[in-house]
Amino acid sequence: MILNRAVSRIPSLMVLLALLDVCICSYRLKLFELPKEHLTAKEGSCITIECTVNGIIKDKKEPLWFWMKNAQWDDEKQKYSGTIIVSNNPEDQTAAPDLAPRVRFLGSQNFKLARKGDSCGLYIHNLQKTDSGIYKFRYMGKRKWMTHPGLNLTVEDEPCRVKVNNQPVFKESDSVTIKCSTFGLCGSYPEVTGLSQTIQPSHNEEDNIKITEVSFNASWMDDGRVLSCQPPGTKDNCMVRDIKLTVEYAPKETISWKSSSDIKEDDNVILTCSSRGHPNATYYWYKENSLIQNSEATFKISSIKPEDSGKYHCEAVNKHGTNKSEAITLNVKYAPKGVSVVTDDMTTQYKEGSNFKLICEVNNGNPSVYMYSWYKDSDMLTGHERTYNFTKLEPEHTGKYQCEGTNEAGSRRSPEYQINVQYVPRNTYIARSEGSQVEVGSSLSMTCVAEAYPAPSGYTWYYKRGKNYQWTELSQTGWTLSWERVDLDTHGCYMCSVNNDIGTGQQSSQSCIDVLFTQEDPDISGMASGIFCKCL
Repeated sequence: MILNRAVSRIPSLMVLLALLDVCICSYRLKLFELPKEHLTAKEGSCITIECTVNGIIKDKKEPLWFWMKNAQWDDEKQKYSGTIIVSNNPEDQTAAPDLAPRVRFLGSQNFKLARKGDSCGLYIHNLQKTDSGIYKFRYMGKRKWMTHPGLNLTVEDEPCRVKVNNQPVFKESDSVTIKCSTFGLCGSYPEVTGLSQTIQPSHNEEDNIKITEVSFNASWMDDGRVLSCQPPGTKDNCMVRDIKLTVEYAPKETISWKSSSDIKEDDNVILTCSSRGHPNATYYWYKENSLIQNSEATFKISSIKPEDSGKYHCEAVNKHGTNKSEAITLNVKYAPKGVSVVTDDMTTQYKEGSNFKLICEVNNGNPSVYMYSWYKDSDMLTGHERTYNFTKLEPEHTGKYQCEGTNEAGSRRSPEYQINVQYVPRNTYIARSEGSQVEVGSSLSMTCVAEAYPAPSGYTWYYKRGKNYQWTELSQTGWTLSWERVDLDTHGCYMCSVNNDIGTGQQSSQSCIDVLFTQEDPDISGMASGIFCKCL
């Protein structure tokens, strides 16, 4: 009884499994979707086969995918066979050679991670009648998918589609002939666009094929020119065939330029050369017509120096000829050099009261110095002339002088130049070791002090006993008068004068000494009367 029931349920179970299989297949087919099942296009045109991801794909390993035309399942090999259009594994699945150059995959090459709406589409241009067929997208990852039923492409005959003859590489002035022809019987001649206004096409017909022919002499300006051949009156850009002309010619319009027009010493300067030519030119750089560098379009001068000034030009050379640029001039500006202080007689010794001038000498500088500055002992003086004049020298003018030259490139200061003003002793005075009153028996020294340059060479001392006495010259000639023991003879007034190689200065003011003593002082015994002194 139980067995009969189980057997009776088998057909129902098989139906259920079949339904599940249909559901699973339906689910699988939804992962990639082809919106269209049929597409018709003309020969020579182009199409886009749209394909989109309809879900989310997450695979740990890189999946295999490809487009295939007229796919058939091979039970023996357990895989699809057909014409490979494009694949992410071209080594194992090589695209058909007649299709590969005309096909472009529109989606991502990596389907390891894909989102809904991502493209898996295909673009084919210059369609051929042999491209007709059913196109399907195959995905082989963690799960395997095949779009179904695929897209059925029909390519219709188009006798007016055009072709052009292969164009060689031309040289300037070569004769060029371009033929644009239909593939079959067509009502009108093909159109050629992109021509200059002076070129008129000609037309002829051979074996029901209409030909438009263009002839002209190649100009260097034709290099890279794109002419277009198209069926008459077409608005389909996919039917247009472009002809890009290649014309080889000697370098032309060679120019050179510098990285800066204002160049100063130690700047980095780049000279650049540019030229039009086919093939590309090799460049040679010249300074004053002497070769300095080859093979580079740029010439770099690091930390430029004044000696780099001059005229530079470049030459562009290819196998067809040479072309030279106009010269560019590098004028390197630099701060004054060789700055020094000079005088007419180049001496450093001058007498007080004389007049002379200092001259600021600059060996070179570019541009010329436009301002001079003068310094004494590092302090700036007034005036900005090249000469600094002294109308009447004074001792205070002694010091270290410098001049500074300034131009647009900078400033530079000279070494120090010492000026010494010679003058007779002045400000002479007597310095005493004691005050004006000195006790008998004590020591005393007086020093004659004066300012002088050069240094004093002699001293003269003068003495008078009192107000009514005349000044007398003492025999001492040193700068110091000294007494180990003062006595009454020391009493009186003293003056001194100082002389040097320039002359004798004014005498000092008098310095008077009062000698103090007591009646009992043994040093006054026997003293003559009339000696001035003061009693304690």
